[in-house]
Parts: sequence; structure tokens; C-alpha cells
Amino acid sequence: AGVVTGDITGNFTEQLHVVTHPDGSQNLQGNATCTCAVGGRTGTLVFDNIAGTTNTSGVSEAHFVLSGSGGLADLHGQGTAIVSPTPQGPFGVYTAQYSFG
Repeated sequence: AGVVTGDITGNFTEQLHVVTHPDGSQNLQGNATCTCAVGGRTGTLVFDNIAGTTNTSGVSEAHFVLSGSGGLADLHGQGTAIVSPTPQGPFGVYTAQYSFG
């Protein structure tokens, strides 16, 4: 669970399947669901088909597909994420290209 801020704001939960290799690197896949506000609209935003890797330093890089429901039903897009470990927990920078319609 976490919080998204910026052009997309809200609270999210995620379900990830992670495979850890002997060298400590990982492959991950899954999805995240956010009760979000985007462009003055509110609804549920799904970060689907999350797929990525984590290097031996703990930095993850992934890509995802966006879709929405409720007030975000006509939102579609895609994006990338870079998530780094910090003493306070994981910190991610998400970049998304999306449109309504």
C-alpha cells in the first residue's frame, strides 16, 4: 500500500509476484489499484501488467499499462516506474503518458 502524488493523486494497493534469483536480483509482475484523482476526475485507476526487474542494489525498474473506472473510465495510458530502497521504505518515481477518450 502507498500514496501517489503529482498529476495522479490517491492511495494504492498492489499485488506483486516476485522471483528472487541466487544473485539477489528479482523479476516482478503484478498490478496495483488506486483510488485516484486525475485531471479533476476521480475513480479507480489500475496499473496493470506491471513487469520489471530489481537489481542487486534493490533498485526496481518496471513498466505498466493504465486503465480506469468510475470517473476515470475513459482513461488509457502506459508508464514506467523506478523504485529505490530508502531507510523509510521504498520510494518510487512513476512517469505516465495517458489520455481521456
